[in-house]
Amino acid sequence: MMEKLVNFSAARDNLANLISLKWSEAESKENLFKYKLNVTKSKVLPGYFGFYVELNPQRTQLRRKPQFIGSITPKFNPEAFNFNKVNPDEVLFVLQYKESLVSFLINNSPLTRNHCLVCPDLAENRPQMLTEKSIELSLDLLDALGGRFYRIGYNSPGALASVNHLHLHVMLIERELYVERAPLRELGKSIYTLEDKYPTCGLCLIVRHADCAQQVSARVFRLVSFLCERNIPHNIFITSGAIGDEACKRILIFPRDNRYLLKDKELSGLNVAFCELCSYVPVGSEEIYNGLTEDAIVGKIEEEMGNIFYTIKDEIVDMFQ
Repeated sequence: MMEKLVNFSAARDNLANLISLKWSEAESKENLFKYKLNVTKSKVLPGYFGFYVELNPQRTQLRRKPQFIGSITPKFNPEAFNFNKVNPDEVLFVLQYKESLVSFLINNSPLTRNHCLVCPDLAENRPQMLTEKSIELSLDLLDALGGRFYRIGYNSPGALASVNHLHLHVMLIERELYVERAPLRELGKSIYTLEDKYPTCGLCLIVRHADCAQQVSARVFRLVSFLCERNIPHNIFITSGAIGDEACKRILIFPRDNRYLLKDKELSGLNVAFCELCSYVPVGSEEIYNGLTEDAIVGKIEEEMGNIFYTIKDEIVDMFQ
């Protein structure tokens, strides 16, 4: 892999182009992707939240079967599928980031163009649990990618993570999403929630231009650790946004009831992971695509996410005082 090694500082200003180039090169090869990305239809649903829906039927039919991960804090299992076992050609490049080697892999069942898996220190065999360094990496990556439409997402075990090997998703979703402009309500010092109209609690930390990524990452990690200690699954979405007229990043954290759901339970239907929680809704069934409404999505989110936030709200407020 050393021939694929790229220094983050040297590549920073060209990282988006590098991902695009390497992803296109991989797409031109045979048998790397489970399918050629082919979003056949898309639409914005009428309603307050403007859910953006895409029909991607081949993902339903051809994607790798997700793993069942029976704990929020699992041990790494070297016998199960993990990202050390992928075809080496699926590795686009390896980024030297501070003391870490960060592997960028194609998602071989992509939702969007340039959909990559970001795997910090792949050979260390970490389970699918965020570290403080991986959060800081995500903020620096989003800065380097620059373009308005790159986002980073994470699904924890119990929140539709599909592989128990530490990874995040980099996705190019070429439109504005509701959560980037949604009004925020202050919950405590330096922490907000999405407005009460939204069908589930989205905790939000703001990263302003002058903020130290390391300090923000420490606060996010403290919150993630709190959720893990209480066995609460969670989804995370990191994106550009605004607070008032000020540009910023929004780190959205969605705690959910402890339900160990399998992604293949309803692969062609509506699964609620970080994409859907942030108003980007890919589906695999044309029948579901044609019949989907905002009310149906809101109901599904409410059903899947539950009311766990209200049992931990006071502790979170105290944490951020």
